[in-house]
Amino acid sequence: MENVVAYWFSEGRLKERDDRIELVGPLEALSAGVPESLRLALKRQIELLPDRAQDVLEAAAVLGVEIETADDELAELAHRGICLSPGSPEHWADGTETASFSFTHNLYQDVIYGRISPAKRTRMHYRVAERFETG
Repeated sequence: MENVVAYWFSEGRLKERDDRIELVGPLEALSAGVPESLRLALKRQIELLPDRAQDVLEAAAVLGVEIETADDELAELAHRGICLSPGSPEHWADGTETASFSFTHNLYQDVIYGRISPAKRTRMHYRVAERFETG
């Protein structure tokens, strides 16, 4: 977090005045300016995980920032504090009990989603749509 704030200062998006920190420009401008070094660090962190963990994080990234699933691997990642936070249990119409998770930061979801090739993304979105159609 310190690196991100330092980056915003260096880019002129934040400034210090009268012992206060002020935003320069619209708030949305902050989300657009994430240092590439931070993205690379997160990408490396993901690449160090086992293949199965990377696969389920990619599936979660396709689903969005908040996820409901019965996948034990996501539960384990959330328990270990890796990219995800646990939420409240959910119950699907078919009786399946699931857990809910959210990415600890949108940047994790963005970095993981960006690792997926366009062709694989299309296939994954298609499978998600099929699942929603069948219930």
